[in-house]
Amino acid sequence: MSDPIKLSIHHKKKRNMGQIICSTLTSVTKVLIVQPFDFLRYRIQTSFKTQYHLTSVIKRMSTMEGLNIFLKASTVTATGIFISSFSVFFFYQKGKDFFLNRFYYKNDPICHENRFKLNDCDFNNCEEKRKLYKSKLWKIASLSSLGGIVAGIFTTIITLPTDNVRIRIQSMQNIKKVELHSYYYDRPRDTIIDTYKRSGIKGFYVATGVSMARECIAGIVYFGSFEYLKDRKKINQIKIENKDKIETINHLPIYYTFLYGSMAGALNWTITLPIDHVKTKLISDHILSTQKFKSTYDCIRKTYMEFGLRGFYSGYSVILSRAIIVNGAVITVFEKCKKHHFDH
Repeated sequence: MSDPIKLSIHHKKKRNMGQIICSTLTSVTKVLIVQPFDFLRYRIQTSFKTQYHLTSVIKRMSTMEGLNIFLKASTVTATGIFISSFSVFFFYQKGKDFFLNRFYYKNDPICHENRFKLNDCDFNNCEEKRKLYKSKLWKIASLSSLGGIVAGIFTTIITLPTDNVRIRIQSMQNIKKVELHSYYYDRPRDTIIDTYKRSGIKGFYVATGVSMARECIAGIVYFGSFEYLKDRKKINQIKIENKDKIETINHLPIYYTFLYGSMAGALNWTITLPIDHVKTKLISDHILSTQKFKSTYDCIRKTYMEFGLRGFYSGYSVILSRAIIVNGAVITVFEKCKKHHFDH
């Protein structure tokens, strides 16, 4: 075996390990932040109201059900979020590598290690280079975002069972008698057993099509918009006076990474919230013996007839807050981890 082949194998192993570590750290970060937001989100989405004042919702829930209600199903939430986040970021990297290597960089290598990275030569003829790279920016972002489809497909297959469990526990339909703190499902174990007895394995894959559509679109929008914003910022800084700041430009400060992650997350949820709303309703509908919705189309039709378009955006303030904080934080950890493992 020749030395170049040995180096190539070593490089691939190192890259794979770096991707696993970065995906893990990102997942831990998301787990630590997300529980209260997701609990409020599911409660609001599975109610049959569209008007909410967030503080009054929190006050009513804490008064009637106790403060510990916000930790209900925290174990399965933490497990589901960890697995989901790991899957999203790991398979996104794999998908991005595949599409960029196959369709772009081999023929037009303006990046290194599948990342837009400036070199000293890029600061010669700065105006010309800016125009050249801006013309390629949409193509780079679009191909990168295709990794989000790969992430969406695998994430749905792997994590939908945990989503089914935690949505059933945290939804409004799970409340039997609120004044007695009585619920149909109290523990993940009970939920899993009952779901399997009633519907078998398919009970954990309710709303598969809707979930996969939501995850794939989310992957395209979130990662595509983040890559676009990040690379555009780098391109705009190709100026002769910045020639000695290449390292800083290639690795954006934390506040920029957080800002662009938050913006990408807000855009993602604004677009995909209606799909997520339908998914949540379909899953929570299977708690009761008599279902309200016969199909995905029936859920969409009844929601629209009863509430109009606003019905698909109930809980938007919670989701937006979640998107700004969670997506900004996780992408910042992800990017900083990549810098450490792939640039040293």
